[in-house]
Amino acid sequence: MFDRTRRFIFILFWATYLRSSLSVAQTGPLYFAQITDVHLGVLDHAHVLEQAIEAVNRAPFPLACVVVTGDLFADTIGKPEVFAAATALLARIRAPVHVLAGNHDILEKSAERDMALWTNAFGPFGQTAEYEGVRLIFVYTEGLFRRSADRSFDAEGFLIRALQEAGGRPALVFHHSVWPESYYNNALWPSWPPDAAARWVKILKTSGRVKAVITGHSHRDELHWEGEIPIFVGTPLARFWGRQPMFRIYVYREGRVSYRTWTLSDAPRGATIAEQP
Repeated sequence: MFDRTRRFIFILFWATYLRSSLSVAQTGPLYFAQITDVHLGVLDHAHVLEQAIEAVNRAPFPLACVVVTGDLFADTIGKPEVFAAATALLARIRAPVHVLAGNHDILEKSAERDMALWTNAFGPFGQTAEYEGVRLIFVYTEGLFRRSADRSFDAEGFLIRALQEAGGRPALVFHHSVWPESYYNNALWPSWPPDAAARWVKILKTSGRVKAVITGHSHRDELHWEGEIPIFVGTPLARFWGRQPMFRIYVYREGRVSYRTWTLSDAPRGATIAEQP
């Protein structure tokens, strides 16, 4: 009787283990595109976005989704014609689209209005999705270090819950800006306040599930590390400072993230130089 009971427990354990393993196993490579820092409403950026979308739709990869990591607008979310153009253009993307807000989408001086416009069109500030057994977490972080109405969104609490809900699944975290110091004009400049950065990194590391953090904002191609977690800073679609518009196509495979970069070379160039992001 004892042997039979022990055998039953052993079988139950392995059945539970195998069922758990199957539920979190990646079913195949996960391809997705990142578009960031579009800055609609200035220069010819609507035309640039249109061409980028055409390229995304023709990409020779099975894209699970497209992620816009902030600054879709150039302080222009309140202009009806720009807002309408943004939603119409994004609707052309054939893959599912996830859109995050950035500092030029939600302005401190009009945060309450901008938050309403944004969430009505693109949904809540914190969202999740799952593709190929990988949990994608999209979270607005600008309110972490502001005193405006967007501070009411609890980004840290959302991230903790989203990682808990991921179970044993690997997770990719997306937000707009990045916490390491920003490097431009041959100097380092402060980014996130140190206390906010420390809390955020602790959450990421403690979970043990985060395979990468993917951001934008800096208008530069950067890679940082927090322990074993890579932090990718995407190249912008906007052409400020004479830069060539770009977007990335990533693949997550067997615990690692890599990417390719698409460049736009045939859109007319503008002459306006913007301030630093």
